[in-house]
Parts: sequence; structure tokens; C-alpha cells
Amino acid sequence: MQPRQIIKNLPLIVGAVVAVSAVWAFFFIRVTDLKDQRIALLEQEKRSGGVSSYIKSIDERLARLSLATTIDPIDGRVALGNGMSGPTAVTKVLVEIEQLQKNKKYDLIEQKLAEIEKLYPSFPGSIVVRYEVSRQKGQLSEAALYAEQVLSAIPSDRRLLSVYQFLINHKIKGEKKGEAEKLALSAVRLDPENKALKDSFRALFGYEPTVSNEK
Repeated sequence: MQPRQIIKNLPLIVGAVVAVSAVWAFFFIRVTDLKDQRIALLEQEKRSGGVSSYIKSIDERLARLSLATTIDPIDGRVALGNGMSGPTAVTKVLVEIEQLQKNKKYDLIEQKLAEIEKLYPSFPGSIVVRYEVSRQKGQLSEAALYAEQVLSAIPSDRRLLSVYQFLINHKIKGEKKGEAEKLALSAVRLDPENKALKDSFRALFGYEPTVSNEK
């Protein structure tokens, strides 16, 4: 975007950022309030029992609240419009997880993922993290299971091409060439201009892949 365009669109951009910030402020204040209620009820249950139904109700409200805001399925960022995006609480936790991965503190990673999943029970990015951790630990069969889950959840995201490639290689090593071929075709169709993908497909399966989306 040219400087003049940026200046011209500045009120629109600032307005979008302020509006989204206000939505997120309300969202997280409400979530914090519900979580505080949940903690208080848990303490009460320890003393007297009989409030489990109320805790379940709060959990359901937390889940509904989390689904009311759409975030990026991998990095947890929220769209601001005009191609812009901003970080969320989920993004912050994912940054912390990345550092834990570098330090190989895998048990702490699971705790962080639990934080995310309280707000976003079906967040695909959690599966991506578990895939990466399993692969990093050398638990390749487990990594393959997570790879299949995340590709089933978000099959059309080019950021997952490396996951496709891992699973393709894993299938071939497991003598499941037919399944590997289907995955490889999906990867090529996802990024039809990627010459390396086509060359790899041709080397593995002996023919030129089609880039049409026909089954």
C-alpha cells in the first residue's frame, strides 16, 4: 500500500482496530468473569457438594462465548479487515508454546494447550502443536495421527503443506501408497504452482499430477 493510500485509509484502519479491540476487551472480561465464577463454585463444591450442574452450565457458556469470535485456525489471530490482523490471547499462548518447544518442556506445553482449549475447545492449532511436538520427540506414528486430524479439520490451508509431505512419506513407508497418492494429489491441487511438489509427485508415482479439483 502506498503512503498516500495509508494516510487516506488511516481513519478506517484506526476505526477497525478500535472496534475489534473493544469487542475483544468485552469478550475477555466476560470470559474472566465466568472463569472466576467457576473457580468459586469449585471451591464451594469441595466444601458442600451439589453444584456440579452450575459448573457444567458455566462451561457451556464459556464454549459458546469462544465460538462467537472467529480466529485464525492456526495462529489464533483475529482479522481486522483490509488484510490486517491482530493478536489475541490465543496468539500469546502460542508464542509461549513455541519457546517451550525450543526448550523441550513438553509437559508445560500440554498445560498451555489446556488454557487455549478452555476458550476454544475445537481450535485446530492445538492439533498442529501436538503434531509438531510428537514429531520433535520422534514419535512418528503419533505425529501421523495428529497430521491426519489437522488435515481433516483444515485441508485447504497452504501453511500445512509440510504436514501433507510428512504424512505422505509416512504412508509410503507404511506401504500405503494409495493413501499417499491421494494426499499428494491434494497437496498439488492446494498449491498448483509449486514445481517442487509436482516433481516429487512425478518421482513417487510415475505420472504427471492433474491440478483440477475433480474427484
